Amino acid sequence: MSEVFCVAPSGRIVSQVRAAVAPLSVRAYADVSELRIHTLTAAMPGVCILLVRYLDADYRWIRGLTYAGVPVIAILPTPSVPRAAELMRAGAYDCLAAPIRRDEIASSVGKAMLSRGSLSATFSRAGYDQRTSAAVDRVLDRFARSDLPVCITGESGAGKEVAAREIHDRSDRAGRPFVVRNCAAIPESLFESELFGTQSGAYTGAISRAGALEEANRGTIFLDEIGEVSPSKQAALLRVLEDRRVRRIGANSSHIVSFRLITATNRDLAAEIVRGAFRRDLYYRIHVLSLHIPPLRQRRSDIPALCTRFAFELGSDRIRFTPQAIALLQQHHWPGNVRELRNVVQRLGVLSDYGIITRELVQEAFSMEPRSEPLIG
Repeated sequence: MSEVFCVAPSGRIVSQVRAAVAPLSVRAYADVSELRIHTLTAAMPGVCILLVRYLDADYRWIRGLTYAGVPVIAILPTPSVPRAAELMRAGAYDCLAAPIRRDEIASSVGKAMLSRGSLSATFSRAGYDQRTSAAVDRVLDRFARSDLPVCITGESGAGKEVAAREIHDRSDRAGRPFVVRNCAAIPESLFESELFGTQSGAYTGAISRAGALEEANRGTIFLDEIGEVSPSKQAALLRVLEDRRVRRIGANSSHIVSFRLITATNRDLAAEIVRGAFRRDLYYRIHVLSLHIPPLRQRRSDIPALCTRFAFELGSDRIRFTPQAIALLQQHHWPGNVRELRNVVQRLGVLSDYGIITRELVQEAFSMEPRSEPLIG
C-alpha cells in the first residue's frame, strides 16, 4: 500500500501532513538519517515529504530517492524561488513553502501518487518499455507542472505527438483545447491565416475565422515540424510568442491569448541556425524545455506491446503473434518508427486468415513495402 514518508523535526508539519493525506498512512522521521535506516530494510511504495535545510544531504537524498522512483515533495522553510529552482533541478517533484496549507499538501501528494501509479501503464500503452517509461514519465510530469515552452525532438513517427498530449493531459490545462498543426502541411501563403485567423473582408471571399492560436486559448497548441516554417513566417510567429497578442489577418486590433506552446521537429535546429534557415531568437523562445524521443530501433523491447496495442486498435482481440514473428519484427530497422510498425500490423491483420501472425506472414508483409529497408540483427 502506498504511504507518505514525512521527514520533518516539527510535529506541527507532521500533523498537517497526516490531516491532509488521510486515510493514507504517514511515517514520520526527525531527519534523513532515520529515513535511511528505513530504506535499508524496506521498499518505499509512496511519496516522501522532506522539510529541507539546504544541506548537501538534502540534495543527495532528493536525487537518490528520485532515481529510485520515489517522488519527493520539498518543504521550504521560507518562500524562495531560487531555492525552489535548485531543488527542482535536484529532482524534487514539487516544492511548497512554509507555512503550508492542507489543500496544497493534499493536491501535491495526490498528483505525485497518480503519476507514480500510472507511470508504466500510460507509457507502456504508448509503446515504451518500463525503464524508458520511468525516465520519460518523470520528465513529462515535471514539464506538465510548468507553463514554459517545450521542444520535442526525434525522428518522424517516433511518438512526439503522444508525448505532447501527455504533457497537456497532466497539466493544469487538461480538459482545455489541445490544438495540433503540422507546419509542414501548411502552405507558406496560408501560414499566418491558419495560425492567426482571418477577418471578414480581408480578401475576396474571406470570412471571420479564428486561427489555431485562438482555438488553443487557455489550452495547448502543438506545432509539429516547426523546422519547416520559413524564416519570414518565423518572424510573425515570434512576434506573437513575445507579446501573446493575436491579430487576425485584415483586423484593425489584436487581443490577448493564453496558450501553452509545445513544438516538435525531426531537424537539428542548432544546425539550421548556422545554415541560416532558422531564427536564433525563435529558437531560444521555443527551446526552453526539451525532450528527445528515441527511435523505435533503439527500444526494440517495446515492439511486442506495440503490436498488441495496434492489433487492439484494429478492433480485433483475436490476433496473436508467434515468438518467431515478434523476433523478426524486432530485427527490422524501422526507418518509419512507430508509424511504420502500425502500418505493418494493420497489413498483417488483413493478411491473416485465422488471427495467427507467423514469421512467414511478417516476411510477406515486409515484401509489400515500397522501399524495404534491410533487416539488421
